[in-house]
Amino acid sequence: MPQTQSQEKVGSLEALAEAHFPHERGFTAAERKLLASAPKGRVAVCGPSSDAKDPDNDPSKAAGSDGNPGWGQEREVGADLIRWLCVDRKAKEQVDPSGVNVQGAKITGELHLDFVIVPFPIQFRQCALTEDTFLQHVEVPRINLQGTWTKSIYADGAIVKGSVFLRNGFHADGEVRWLGTQIGGNLECGGGTFNNPKGLALGVERAGVKGNVFLRDGFNAQGTVMLLGAHIEGSLDCRLATFKEATLDLRNTSTSLMEDDAKHWPQPGRLLLDGYVYGRIDDGPRDAKTRLDWLALQPDQEFTTQPYIQLAKVLREAGDNDGAVEVLEEMERRRRRQADQSRPDRQALSWLFREFAGYGYDPGRSVWAILALSGLGWI
Repeated sequence: MPQTQSQEKVGSLEALAEAHFPHERGFTAAERKLLASAPKGRVAVCGPSSDAKDPDNDPSKAAGSDGNPGWGQEREVGADLIRWLCVDRKAKEQVDPSGVNVQGAKITGELHLDFVIVPFPIQFRQCALTEDTFLQHVEVPRINLQGTWTKSIYADGAIVKGSVFLRNGFHADGEVRWLGTQIGGNLECGGGTFNNPKGLALGVERAGVKGNVFLRDGFNAQGTVMLLGAHIEGSLDCRLATFKEATLDLRNTSTSLMEDDAKHWPQPGRLLLDGYVYGRIDDGPRDAKTRLDWLALQPDQEFTTQPYIQLAKVLREAGDNDGAVEVLEEMERRRRRQADQSRPDRQALSWLFREFAGYGYDPGRSVWAILALSGLGWI
């Protein structure tokens, strides 16, 4: 005999939710769609259509404003329901391995998944998260927030076995932190906007990324982008990205190769390179003169020798020995200029050492000096 609707509901994810949450809480239409679709591996489409380009799926309009009614209550999904799906043992068992997959919903309340082991991906596409998200030390197969608008995201110490997608219209108003995170795939931020002008816009400090970090194709950061101590096994790609009055911090970062474009370098004083190690310059300016202009974008008060030694090493390995010497001479000139301030005698000695021996990096110059002095002595 065919089951009735009430019989089908017994033991379902929706029934579990109704038994867990207080009766007065109730469920919105979007929440019931999520509870019905999650066990079947389907997307809970909470908007009028599944078309990502549909204006009604634009999360920038979710909050409502003058002339814009915003997204109604029927499109709301409580963060407490999402946490329950990820934490409750019986609920997790009913969620399909494809995970929690929501499109066009307004996620209300703070989402707390700190220290939770989530066995399935978390995917919010073209959604609007109205409050901060906490993912510290979470363990999850994949995180996809493509086209989603959020507040701050705190994911320090998270373990993501696959990739993290913050791309194609992703927009954050606040900090997006992945400090000490381990990412098994790519960190993809192409076409994303990270808006926190007075602080950290995107932090990937001390993170380990097995794949690539893509800050490209319309990536826009208003605030500090920090990669301090990050280890990227693939490439760091910032082509066609915009860092508006931002600081690009690559200190203690390691990449196998570097690609850049002089037209899109940061403003003077907003490039931090101490400890940045790269294997080679794959695409971009490779001559010493232009690269010295690049190094000059660092703050004067934070002069260190490592970026110059690193660049000289890369140029020498590429066969440009003259360029490497030019870089090392400029490093020594800047170092001595800082050390010899208010000491005319030391400044004079430094000038002689530079002119006649290239600070020791071009000893061939001393031959001409010796010949000149010998000739003068003979005369």
